[in-house]
Amino acid sequence: MITTTERPGLLRATAWGAGFAALWLAVAALRPDSTFHLAPFLVAGVPPLVIAFDDSLGATARSVTIAAATGVGLALLATTILAVVGRLDGAALEPFGNAVAESVAAAIAGGATGWIIGLVGVRR
Repeated sequence: MITTTERPGLLRATAWGAGFAALWLAVAALRPDSTFHLAPFLVAGVPPLVIAFDDSLGATARSVTIAAATGVGLALLATTILAVVGRLDGAALEPFGNAVAESVAAAIAGGATGWIIGLVGVRR
């Protein structure tokens, strides 16, 4: 259960992640043949950083973890939407077979990176 003290920070962090996801969706709709390699990384990584580095939110390890999971969920949701509507058709980086696999890996990497940096920020 999310506590009342965690709620404002998590809402703000989710809004930042959703904003980045909306921007990615809009740009991808305009340029379906391009792959925005860092977009899922940013969508997933920003929420835990917002929580951890805004001193007014009173971050805890728990809230950073929830924000990281939320960010990954937002990035995967945006990836699914783009894949279903055929707007994720650009080239992928070498180790990945297609842009969908690359986006999933980038979302997981972004969430993990944001989570680790966020935990360091909470303990500073």
